[in-house]
Amino acid sequence: MTRSVFLLALVGCNQAFGLDDTRLVDAGHPFFDAPADAPPACGAPSEAPSFDQEFHQAVFANQQCSQYQTSVAGVALAVCRSPSKFALFEGPVGPLNGMTLAKGDVAAPSGGAIYGIGLAPEGSEAYIAQYDIPTNTSAVKHYRRDATGTWLFQDTLPVTFMSGQKMTGVSRGPHRHLMVVESNYVVREWKSDDNGLWTEAGTYAATDFGTTIIYSLDLTADGLRVMLYAQDPQGQFTGYYAYRNTIDERFGSSVEIPSAPKATDIFLSPDCDRMYFSGVGAVFYVRRLP
Repeated sequence: MTRSVFLLALVGCNQAFGLDDTRLVDAGHPFFDAPADAPPACGAPSEAPSFDQEFHQAVFANQQCSQYQTSVAGVALAVCRSPSKFALFEGPVGPLNGMTLAKGDVAAPSGGAIYGIGLAPEGSEAYIAQYDIPTNTSAVKHYRRDATGTWLFQDTLPVTFMSGQKMTGVSRGPHRHLMVVESNYVVREWKSDDNGLWTEAGTYAATDFGTTIIYSLDLTADGLRVMLYAQDPQGQFTGYYAYRNTIDERFGSSVEIPSAPKATDIFLSPDCDRMYFSGVGAVFYVRRLP
């Protein structure tokens, strides 16, 4: 009975996700989650993606997870509910109930909260936006995963981050990029150099992407594409896509992607095959159409 009620709740959420005619598929069944004949690839940056309207569960609702991100190493991170609060969880990509509390100090700041996740595509590093209650400060902190699976603190980025802001995932190394949507809807891009030092790479107004309000965005592993959830000049919220040909260029104006989920924690997998998002406590994904 509990699962039936949950499925009915999902049907009611389809419109909120922008998936009006979606069909629920349990991704745990091998028939529906079999690998493709050839590994998926992102294609040329100029090729705007579209997505299937059949969505799959990646994490069950009983873990109450969001901000789910994956890596090519098979490591996934998400913010999930622990017994007393929300904290950083880790799991293998695939099992529906595979998320457990991350090992190390990265799991949760002292009495604070996690605002954003940037899991490196390689799965070996993570950049976590944290709020610390005792010091009343927010920061983006860099962690490295050792051979035992423990996340070890490395350094703090010079990235200003506050409650209500959104942070993207990070691009591949050695020169990583990440982007932050600030409270005034300005998007600020940051990049690292050969020594791992971060500097500001540029800023974007919402109008630079052809939108008026940006709720969230996701920078892909190659750093050449961004997926946005934003408001158009007519006041409608939908998915958008923008690209650049090299990582040192600026992004151009975006195009609408009506098939993309309407969610504030969108994440496109490193191979561009799956768009992850959360709702009603669970994590789902839709596949990119060939």
